Amino acid sequence: MYSEAYEKPGVIICPTCFAPLYPRKTTKVMTCKYCGSLLILRNGRGYTVKKDDGWYWFSSQKLREGISGIVITDKHTVEFGENGEIYVDGSAEIPENLGIVKYIWGEIPVMAVPGKVLEIGGI
Repeated sequence: MYSEAYEKPGVIICPTCFAPLYPRKTTKVMTCKYCGSLLILRNGRGYTVKKDDGWYWFSSQKLREGISGIVITDKHTVEFGENGEIYVDGSAEIPENLGIVKYIWGEIPVMAVPGKVLEIGGI
């Protein structure tokens, strides 16, 4: 299964648990739905995000219907819809300062890394 998955276009192999993942073309950051590792997608591959004692991983989060990813910052909860919608604390209005990223789950179409300011622009 591992070698077959590498040959399929659009498949990312999780470098932590080796599970095949099928991200959307717009995904820049995602969590592995099997092991929770945070992955940055570049050039058709997934790379873990390093931290002091290993890498970032998150526990599973149930997403409401139509939502592909969620980012929780120190100020807001930001949800990313499957069709490109963005909701900040349930509203379609996006404030100027979204805060520092604390938690990520799912597929995110912007660069979102823990400890960094979440910026949404050019989606």
